[in-house]
Amino acid sequence: MKWKKLSRDFLDGDRNNRLVYLTPPHAPSLVTTLAPNGAVNVGAFEQTMLCSNNPPMMLLAIAPKSDTLHNLRETGECVIGFPYPDKLQEAYDAGVRLPRGESELDIIKGFTVAPSDVVQPPRLEQCWFSAEGKLVWDKKSGDHVTCCVEIVSVTIDEKYWNDDRVVRRKGLPATYYATSGEFFSIGDWTHVEMSDNVKNREHAD
Repeated sequence: MKWKKLSRDFLDGDRNNRLVYLTPPHAPSLVTTLAPNGAVNVGAFEQTMLCSNNPPMMLLAIAPKSDTLHNLRETGECVIGFPYPDKLQEAYDAGVRLPRGESELDIIKGFTVAPSDVVQPPRLEQCWFSAEGKLVWDKKSGDHVTCCVEIVSVTIDEKYWNDDRVVRRKGLPATYYATSGEFFSIGDWTHVEMSDNVKNREHAD
């Protein structure tokens, strides 16, 4: 398998290369962090949201008792990955709650890791997209904690890369989480032009 490496400078450069054209909206993700004892924690998240292109940033809503939150606060680093559609069983299994310091890699046999480029936590090879990130801030948000992660490097399966941003995003293997182990994929795309009555309206700053 070939991987395409995208640096922070690349993501901040040409508009066509922004993170929005590399990520599905609100897709389930797998997040790796490092525990104090060096164990690799794999957290499963129902939704992961892109919130900024320049600089590239993503939001995670994390349960207060989650190892992912504790590790992220302690080390300031993580890797956010979107799993291949045929790895949804492993992604769902990653939601298991283990004692602090135990790794999901020891009980979920389908996971393999590869070194990251910038951060210490490794990326999962079962993810077609992996974004290495550093914690910018976290804030209590109801029964969860919202964490803003600045993306410093991206690794994407080369077969999903296309220089045309529209073709690229249409071709991403987007999978979505419904509930209780139910996932679905969207493959139909519709092009819509701006209506005549709004074309000349002033764009908000």
